[in-house]
Amino acid sequence: MSAEERLAGESCPRAATQHGTQVLYRWVKWLSNEGFHGRNPPVAIFTRAGTRLVVHAYAEALCGVLTITPQAPKLRGFREWRQPLAAVRAKLLARGWKQVAGQEAGDVAH
Repeated sequence: MSAEERLAGESCPRAATQHGTQVLYRWVKWLSNEGFHGRNPPVAIFTRAGTRLVVHAYAEALCGVLTITPQAPKLRGFREWRQPLAAVRAKLLARGWKQVAGQEAGDVAH
């Protein structure tokens, strides 16, 4: 069972009707389960048709991807991607995503 499948069934009871809050809850739960909570990983940002993907590189071959849209709920999803950031970047560019200029991995401060 993948981390996505494990987290899909988990939810925060107080935020049951707030999809964006559920996405954040699943992301934080994943960070805690993987032992990455409190780290400031390198980040790459991609955009396509108003949607942004924020890719965090937590380990050599493990990324977390947040999907953000301009309309509510803005936080649409979280998934893990078990490949190096360079491979994720190449696949997203091949799928028509554009990397935000000036946002190389590690440039974003949280």
